[in-house]
Amino acid sequence: MLIEMETGKPEIVSEDKQIERLLENTFAGLAVTQRLVHQTRKYEVSILSVAGRPEPELSTLATIGLWRTLLTGPKTVDTSRLELVGIFESAKDGCREILATAAYKIMRTHKQLVPGSAFQDCVHDWYPKANVPHLYFVEAAKWSFPRLRPSQMGNLNIHFLQALPITQSEFEYLQEHGNRALESKFLAAAVNHWDFKRKACV
Repeated sequence: MLIEMETGKPEIVSEDKQIERLLENTFAGLAVTQRLVHQTRKYEVSILSVAGRPEPELSTLATIGLWRTLLTGPKTVDTSRLELVGIFESAKDGCREILATAAYKIMRTHKQLVPGSAFQDCVHDWYPKANVPHLYFVEAAKWSFPRLRPSQMGNLNIHFLQALPITQSEFEYLQEHGNRALESKFLAAAVNHWDFKRKACV
């Protein structure tokens, strides 16, 4: 992508930088980006974090680089790609790693992750005593980030999914009743998904 600079010379902006700028504008805060590498060193992803958003004691995190992973699925097209976002307590270490763990799984399997899906034990691996061991995924623009709509980047269409930590009973409820029923429970209970010690809503 070319952007005209004040000097009149075009600035070449990488795909990662395009996504970083989009996220910074959406989260409206000072962003810090950290590169994380899987223990096998086969996978790596950057995690952007903005402290104090959406509330002073919270941080908003997002992956940058997951878009490189070609996704496969019955209704997936080659140009459809993903990035993940999440809201966590700023005081808790390891939240970047939680989001990265989900990204690594997608990189490893190449399977399309759709709203209403869940990954087991992403939180539990870093916080064994958390009441919310799993991650449930919703469309970011329909949940906490209305401005974070699918974005065109060249010939690619980047979708943003938000990761919500959930309890074991909520995971089981999802399997039995489906995603719409579970999300209705979340909304009725006004669940604070960043609270790792919260009680289940089902």
